[in-house]
Amino acid sequence: MNTNYWSQKRKVGLTALGLALVMIAVALAVILTMGRTATVAFNVTGLLAEEPDRTAEDFDITLEQDQPVVRETGRKLDGSTLKVSYASGRPGKTFVSLDIGPGIMEGHTLMVFRSGIITQDSLFGRCRGDRIIPVLLALYLSFVLFLFLRSYRSGMKECLYQYKNIAFLGVSIYLFFLVLHQLSQIPHYGGPGSTITNFISGFKTFAVVTFPIALVVAVLVTISNLVLVKNEGRSLRNLLGVFLGLLVIAGVLLPELLSYKLQTTSSFINVHNMNGPWLYLETFVETLISQLVVYGECLLAATIIIALKAARRIPAFDKDYIAILGCKFRDDGTLTPLLRSRVDRAIEFARMQKEATGKELLFVPSGGQGPDEVCPEAEAMKRYMVQQGIPEDQIILEDQSRNTYENVQFTRRLMEDKIPGGKMAFSTTNYHVLRSGAYAWKQGIPSEGIGAPTKAYYWINAFIREFIASTEAAKKQHLFVFALITLASVLSIVFFYFNNNL
Repeated sequence: MNTNYWSQKRKVGLTALGLALVMIAVALAVILTMGRTATVAFNVTGLLAEEPDRTAEDFDITLEQDQPVVRETGRKLDGSTLKVSYASGRPGKTFVSLDIGPGIMEGHTLMVFRSGIITQDSLFGRCRGDRIIPVLLALYLSFVLFLFLRSYRSGMKECLYQYKNIAFLGVSIYLFFLVLHQLSQIPHYGGPGSTITNFISGFKTFAVVTFPIALVVAVLVTISNLVLVKNEGRSLRNLLGVFLGLLVIAGVLLPELLSYKLQTTSSFINVHNMNGPWLYLETFVETLISQLVVYGECLLAATIIIALKAARRIPAFDKDYIAILGCKFRDDGTLTPLLRSRVDRAIEFARMQKEATGKELLFVPSGGQGPDEVCPEAEAMKRYMVQQGIPEDQIILEDQSRNTYENVQFTRRLMEDKIPGGKMAFSTTNYHVLRSGAYAWKQGIPSEGIGAPTKAYYWINAFIREFIASTEAAKKQHLFVFALITLASVLSIVFFYFNNNL
């Protein structure tokens, strides 16, 4: 299965790369065909007000060039806009200008490449045929979005609890927004140089658009956490929602506050020098923070969506046994509401399966004895189950595990000796289903989870803990993405520098 997985991903990657190369070739072909000419537009409203009878030939255009970089091929007066057409000559740079009033000049820089392509005002400025770039880019992003959505659906079909599904869905959420953003940029496209600008501005736009949502969520989470602290006690773990909400808000506001602070109070930044090194550094920091905030928001949204799916899912009614994942109980040996709900949910599932298929299953309460517990968690659960009318011969104890990972591992090992190849379900609290299923999948144990309800004020904070846990579990992948984001930010700043200085 692993070989097939990587073979499939390699095929998808090669397909995406091949399509990218084809689209680049198409864009180059269009620009090479159309880009050897250029049209420069001048606003001549004031001049026409003075002499309304002027024709296009009456305007005095100044073309500063030592060698024939471009040659004029025609003029056209379109309302109050004078459009002057040029064809490429020798590679180089020239400046075309028009005196539109006392001491007022309007001008444009024309740059001619060896290929004959003419760009305006910057190295990668507007050129004829360049509008094909955002169109093809939007199509390509749509195709990549399709690939990620297909991978997400395939991963969910294979196993709901894989952490890679979070990454697929998170990237899909952002790509969907990025496609919409790219389409919105087509009508006022600013040339090949603006492609990267538009791409980066998509991160900032996403952060700004989602800020009201983040603010509302932060307020709701804060209220929920205050209720949680009141009922469950004060601890850092019970304030995770507040910290995360503040972090998201700070991440959205920090780039703008940083920009304002540095440009208005810092003596080492000259806002009039657009090529100053400190402005490039500030832009890099803004871009990097915005991208990381967006990446985190998308992952958080994806985690919540998939965790909800996992919590609400009912396993197929073909199971041979169900593990009940333990947690701390009271000092007198009775179950806490949280642990009791897990046991009740397992009993409920057993009855649902019996009514649907007539098939009985075995109960495996799973949990060892902690240093401050009077007995193993599994034994405490068994006593409660017997009180609920479950026959003792239908209960098999797993009383050695110390955490969720071992709950699943030891249960499977125990039951393989009794029911080789038996189908497994597990019962845990709703917010904990995703992580438990991920642990099972990581060990190659096929299983399905069922979620037990918990108090509403606890639920929100608990899902945030699951987000942190899922991020920690895939930290290597996230560090790789962080490195890519940082590299992309550096390359974008380098691009801006050369675009503005050549």
